[in-house]
Amino acid sequence: IQLVRCLAHFMLARHLLSAAAEADGASTRDIPVARAGRALERETMEIASLWALMLRAGVAVRAEDVAAAVDHLQKALRLAKRNEMSFYLAAAYRRLGQLRGGGEGAQSIAAGDSLLTKEGIRDPERMIEIVSPGFPAA
Repeated sequence: IQLVRCLAHFMLARHLLSAAAEADGASTRDIPVARAGRALERETMEIASLWALMLRAGVAVRAEDVAAAVDHLQKALRLAKRNEMSFYLAAAYRRLGQLRGGGEGAQSIAAGDSLLTKEGIRDPERMIEIVSPGFPAA
C-alpha cells in the first residue's frame, strides 16, 4: 500500500508539473506539486525520496532557481548511485547537464544518455521527462 500511495503522489505531481511546464508562466499547479513532494519525503522509501528530489528540481527550474535545482539533482544523483537506480541516475545526469551547459553539461548529458542507450532507449529526452518533469525541452 505504501508504494501505491507514493506512486499516486508522484504521478499526480508529475502530471501537474509537466502540464505547467508546457504552459508559460507561474502556476498554482506548483502548490500541489510541492505538497506531493513533502508527502513523498515523509515516506521511508528510497524511491519516494528520489521522486521528491526530482519533483523539487522541476519546481526549482520553473521558479528559475537554478542553484536549488542543481542541489536537488546532485542529491538525486547520489541517491540513485547508492541504490543502483540507473534510470534515475541517467535522469539526474541529463538534467544537471541541461542546467550546467557548456562542455561540462554536454559530458553530463552524454553520461546519462549512455546509460539509457545501453537499455535500448532510443529517445532519452522523452524517457527522462517521465521521471524528471518541469524542465524546458532540450
